[in-house]
Amino acid sequence: MRSLAALVYAAVAIGSPCFGLRAQGTVIAETRVNLRRDSSTERTPIRVLKALERLEVTGAARNGFLPVRTERSETGWVSSDYVYPEGDEALNAAAPPLRVIGLDAPAGAISPNWERPPVGKSTLRHDPDDGTRCGARGADGGDWETFILKNRSDVPTVSHAVTFAALEALPFKTGGLGADRADTGWTKAQKAAVGRFEGIPLTITGFLAAVKQQAGSSGGEGTNCKFTGEANTDWHMALVRTHRDSEPNALVVEPTPRIKRKHPNWTKPMLAPWSGDERQRTDSVRITGFLFYDPDHANHLRKYRRTMWELHPVTRIEVFQNGAWVDVDDMQGPP
Repeated sequence: MRSLAALVYAAVAIGSPCFGLRAQGTVIAETRVNLRRDSSTERTPIRVLKALERLEVTGAARNGFLPVRTERSETGWVSSDYVYPEGDEALNAAAPPLRVIGLDAPAGAISPNWERPPVGKSTLRHDPDDGTRCGARGADGGDWETFILKNRSDVPTVSHAVTFAALEALPFKTGGLGADRADTGWTKAQKAAVGRFEGIPLTITGFLAAVKQQAGSSGGEGTNCKFTGEANTDWHMALVRTHRDSEPNALVVEPTPRIKRKHPNWTKPMLAPWSGDERQRTDSVRITGFLFYDPDHANHLRKYRRTMWELHPVTRIEVFQNGAWVDVDDMQGPP
């Protein structure tokens, strides 16, 4: 997978857009990072930038650093590993065409050689807008390595259709890793085992046993900076094999606020006929999203999920209606 640093470098060096970044674009500091006097770490920094500080890019990258101007009119250099282009959520509002490989014969195993797109990062504005923002790393002090993956804002152009069995064959499906990959210190071998598959876009067909707002009324989640309310929180959707299966047998698939805002049709009333007790034998749904390992929910096994692996974030929802598959974005209203 190409790093964001390489993508930023290429975009600035040749003047072509990359996640919206041009030679004179604006980037966001994703965490506290040094503002340097030159494109190296040899001299004393000018100061430490604050997380989510806006920076104007003033020229070409050099040695992995970008020349920038701060809102205080300071000029300096910042590591391109710790910034991302402003406005990802707006630029990605129109989803690109999606090609799903294997819809007629879903794969029974997931190949680590399948495409894994670079992670798109963005800043979430609180809704209603009260001036607060949530960066790609979520709340300070949280598991930022996990949060960056949950908060990705890009949309895949290629996905692979797979079976439930393919997901259950993945490593660590019933836990065995630290709940916080950033601080508890997964071993290199564990990170490598998960990293072989994490971030692959997949499509899976099943039935929705439940659609729930995630922690919307009791303090929120760290990944969304403890924001609350429907517009600022994830959904927890329980995708199961058959119309009779229940949550203990579910694959968790989660639309996130950064993605939900691009899909005004993604509402609980719209999905109600395909979820919970309303679902029927033919009322299947098709979910596309990024393969993701959530280390924080081992206590949910056999209660709300069958595996620690998820599709998160979800980037497309389709339903089977009147003998045909329909993208929920194209529906005119609840049937």
